[in-house]
Amino acid sequence: MKKKSIFLVFGIVLLVFPHILLGLVQTKLLFMINLVLIYSILTISMNFLLAYTGQLSLGHGAFMAVGAYSSTIFTQTLGLPLPFSIILAGMVTGLAGYLIGLPALRLKGHYLAIMTLCFGIIIPEAIPLWKSVTGGFIGLESPKFHYFDFIFSYRSESTIPDGSAYYVCLIVLAAVCFFTSNLINSRTGRAFSALTGNESAAKSLGINVVRYKLLAFFYCAFFAGIAGALYAHLIGYIEPDQFNFWMSVFPLLMMFMGGVGSNAGCIIGAFVIMLLPDLVTTFVAIPNMPYILLSLSLILVLVFLPNGIVSSRPVVFISLALPENRRSE
Repeated sequence: MKKKSIFLVFGIVLLVFPHILLGLVQTKLLFMINLVLIYSILTISMNFLLAYTGQLSLGHGAFMAVGAYSSTIFTQTLGLPLPFSIILAGMVTGLAGYLIGLPALRLKGHYLAIMTLCFGIIIPEAIPLWKSVTGGFIGLESPKFHYFDFIFSYRSESTIPDGSAYYVCLIVLAAVCFFTSNLINSRTGRAFSALTGNESAAKSLGINVVRYKLLAFFYCAFFAGIAGALYAHLIGYIEPDQFNFWMSVFPLLMMFMGGVGSNAGCIIGAFVIMLLPDLVTTFVAIPNMPYILLSLSLILVLVFLPNGIVSSRPVVFISLALPENRRSE
C-alpha cells in the first residue's frame, strides 16, 4: 500500500510539472528536464548491457545518431507520423546494434569497450559522406512534437514550449522502465544475468550465449535509437557534431553517479549530471567551476557510495515509485 501511495503522488507531480514551470516562467528548465528524460532512456539502455551481460559499450552516441537521423529521414522523406518513425528508428538502430554484436562476440572487457568506442567515432565521421540523405555537415531539420498541445490551450500563451515533448518523453521513459524491469525478472533476464558470471557455466546450463549476447546488443541499441529519435525531435535540428564522444561518456557518468543496475539510479544520475552545472552557474560565476564541482561530486560518490546515489537513504522513495530492476549483488 505504501508503494502504491508513493507511486500515485509521484505520478501526479510528474503530470502537473509543466504547468508548475509555466507558472514560474521557467521554460528553459522544462527543456532541460526533457533532455534529462531522454538521457535517462539512453542510460538505462547502457546500464542493461553492463549490469546484466557484463559488456561495456562506449558507442551509444553512435546509436543515438542512427536513431536521430533515421527518424528524421522517415518523417521528412517518407512523411511518416512521429510515433511510427520513432519506433522504426529504434528498430533500425537495434539492427545496427545486432550487427555490431556479431564481431563483438569474440571480445570481452576493455577489448569490447574499445571496439564500441571506434564505432562511436566512425558513425559521426561517416554521416557527412552521405550528403544527399543526411545533409552532410549542414544537418537536417526535424519536426517537433505537437501531440499534447491541447493540454495547454486554455492559457493565453496557447502552448508551453517543449510541453508536448515532456509528455512523450515521460511516457517512453515509463515504458522503458516497465519493460526493462519485467524483462530482467523473467527467464530471459535470468539468462542475461548468468552471462555476467562464468560463460562456460552458463553454457553448461543450456544457455545459448551467442543468442543472448546478440539480443542484449539489439535491446540496448533499440532504446538508444529511441532516445536519439526523441532528441532529434526535441532539438528540431541535427548535425554530426552533436553526436560526439561525450554523447557516449555522459550516460556512463550518469550510470555510475546514480547507481549501476538500477532504473532509479540511472534517472537520478541523469538529473544530477544534466542539472547540477546549470544550478552551480546560477550562484557561481567562475568559469568551468560547474564541471569541476561535478567531477568532484562523482569522485565522492564513487568513494563513499559505490552503489550510487540511489543507495543513500534520502532518495530511497524514488526507488519505491519506479519499476525497479536493481541487480542483486
